[in-house]
Order: sequence, then structure tokens, then C-alpha cells
Amino acid sequence: EETLRRLHAPYGPAPDLGHLGALSAAAALRAGITFKATVRPVHGRLVLPTLGLLRPSRPGPLTLDERSWDIDTDTVDALPLHTLPGGRTALDDLDPYRAPGGHTATVRPARRLTPKGHKRWDIQWAAAFTLLDRYDATRAAETAQLLRSVVPLAGGSRSSGATLPAAAGSVLVRAQAPPALAATLVHEVQHGKLAALADILTLHTANRTARHWAPWRRDPRPLEGLLHGAYAHLALAGYWQRAALYGARGAWAQHARIRAQVAAALPVIRSQPELTSAGREFTDAMTAAERAMDELPPPGDQYATARRALERERRAWCAAHPELAAFAQG
Repeated sequence: EETLRRLHAPYGPAPDLGHLGALSAAAALRAGITFKATVRPVHGRLVLPTLGLLRPSRPGPLTLDERSWDIDTDTVDALPLHTLPGGRTALDDLDPYRAPGGHTATVRPARRLTPKGHKRWDIQWAAAFTLLDRYDATRAAETAQLLRSVVPLAGGSRSSGATLPAAAGSVLVRAQAPPALAATLVHEVQHGKLAALADILTLHTANRTARHWAPWRRDPRPLEGLLHGAYAHLALAGYWQRAALYGARGAWAQHARIRAQVAAALPVIRSQPELTSAGREFTDAMTAAERAMDELPPPGDQYATARRALERERRAWCAAHPELAAFAQG
């Protein structure tokens, strides 16, 4: 994706066409097919996306085949990505294109990690999955199956996580305490699932105009962003509801707040004429899942309180964006 963007950009860095060769070699290795490809390392190293890097002992082109991870170590030194506990997900701190071009403050990739950094991630990852498995074993299994790589974000990144539609099976995540990491994984895996679904089904025909109120953000969002956010937050509301049943501290408050956000966004989404028949069926199912949460309500009036607080936020947003007030309600 980054190479295609650079090919069409009139300014900026030149496209790294050589990296496409490494990408195709990595895909062939993943698929387990017979192949042969000649690639040229850059600065003495060749990064194979999702796998790791190769460091030839001498300069010049390098020929790869299906045995590239088993070749003579006197000729090439292979450094695979660090594997997180569980054995299915790799921690990618090597690929130069592991984050979007420009590396904004929102999603800045961390520098290459030290062994101590890898160990810290191992501990946080294992603890987060322990929580996921305790509160929602189905979602834990889904996360383990769908995630193939995690890109660590720098500590100064404003976002705790991000998902790129073009990078299926990968998420960008900031190191954080296990309870927060577990919730971030739930959130980001939902984005990846919806991105995959959108590749095969057209859910709406709206353009990218940012005009809708998203209760979890301050800036206006296009319908696509509102739909993605609602889907991810619906999963979060369900996760915190299950966590609350196991006595997780603060879980009921998290559930009530996030469910109120989803309940406010769904009528807006369902009222949009740009929804396709598949999109209407999809959002109807989301609405049914949200309403089913009534079966296990939080104690007291926490949900009603969250709804009232959210209504005040909606009025404040409409006052700040009077030209978009009509798009803040269904």
C-alpha cells in the first residue's frame, strides 16, 4: 500500500519497489509453495514482512527459495520476529513499513526492542490473554486465531491501538497494563473483522465526508468511521459486561458508558439512506446485540446515568458544530 501511494504521489520519497519482491517472497514462504526469487538487500539486510529479516554475509543480490529459513548460516543470518506467548502471534519491530507512512504522533511505531523489551511484552501479553480467556473464552480464541502480528507503538503515541485495512491479521498496539491491553485487542480485532467483511460486501455507498457525531470522538466522522467505531465499541461493551460478571473493578461503569455510546450511534447509522440491504441487515443485527444486553443490566442506575451524561455531550457537540447538528441523531 505504501509503495502504491508513493507511485502516485507527486512529491515525497521514491517508492521502494525492491520491497515488493521481499513481500512476494514472504507470501510464498507463508504459503509453502516452491519458488525462486532474486532480491537485493538494503544496507546489508532484507526484511521479509511477517517473518523477520535476513543479513547476508556478502553484498549483492540474494536468491531466495522455499528453504530460505534453512539456508547455510555461514552465508545468511536469519533473524525471525519475536514470537509472543501462545506461539501464533509475532511482535513486529523490524519491518520498515510496519506503520503508515509519515508516522504520525497517533501511531508512531516503537524502535526495535531490546530483549528486555521483548520480555516485558511477553509478560503483558500473557496476562492480557489470561484476562481475555477468563472473561470471554470465545473472544480470546478468536483473537488468537486472527492476529498474526502485533506492531508495538511508541510510548508517545496518542492512540492505544490502530488497525490498517490493508494489513489483515495485524494490529498496532501501545504497551499498556494487561486489563487495558485486553480491551484494546478486543477493539482492534473488531476493526480487522469489519475491514475483511467490507472487502466482500458493500455495506453502504456514502462518501468520505466527515459530518456525523461519534460519541467516542470529538471530531466529525464519515459514515464509514461511525460504523467501524460502533462495531468495535459494541464488542467492548459486551466484553466489559462479561468482565463485570467476574467482578472486574470498574467494569460495570465501562460497560454502561460504552453501551450508551453505541446505543446513541446505531439509530444514526440505521437512518442513513446510503446503507445497502446488506448494510441494513448488518446494523439490524448490531442493534439486536445491543438490546440483548438488557438481560444483564448494571446495578443501580448506572446505565441511565451514562445515557444522561452522553446526551449532554451530544448537545455540546451540536453547539460546537451547528452546521452538523442534524447528523447527530437518527
